[in-house]
Amino acid sequence: MRKKMLSIFAVVGIAFLLAGCDDPNESGVPDGIDFKSSTVTHDRVNVTTEVIFYSNYASMEFFYYFDHDNNGDAEFLVRCGASSFTVAKESNPNSGLYDVLTHSGTAIVSGNTYHIEFPLSALDIDGAEEFSTHYWFFESSKGDRMPNSGSKSLANIL
Repeated sequence: MRKKMLSIFAVVGIAFLLAGCDDPNESGVPDGIDFKSSTVTHDRVNVTTEVIFYSNYASMEFFYYFDHDNNGDAEFLVRCGASSFTVAKESNPNSGLYDVLTHSGTAIVSGNTYHIEFPLSALDIDGAEEFSTHYWFFESSKGDRMPNSGSKSLANIL
């Protein structure tokens, strides 16, 4: 399993921050919904996410959570469907009810790869400011999680 990774790339004066992880092939999870790896980047304007499965994506819904205050409870949920996704936040803190839609978009799916992009502002983040948020992925029908425990960190360090 790859350890937490944070890299900074300078491209035409813009900082791109990258986080990613690998996930083992779990025998009890069909390969089309079994997470293999993820890459999450931001360019201070948009979050770009690529999730790779062990075989062609099976068009099953999965979830992508963001925890801004690092208390283990997510304030934002990205609901990933077969060809579209939504970003929503809790109307009441720690309620687990993500009922305030902040963004919706179209996913790009090709074989075993699921790709989405959405504005940082959908997570109530201003990319011009310093921030740190934690994220993880979850597939509910078989309970696959990436990473298997804990979370990964996406930050903007000024």
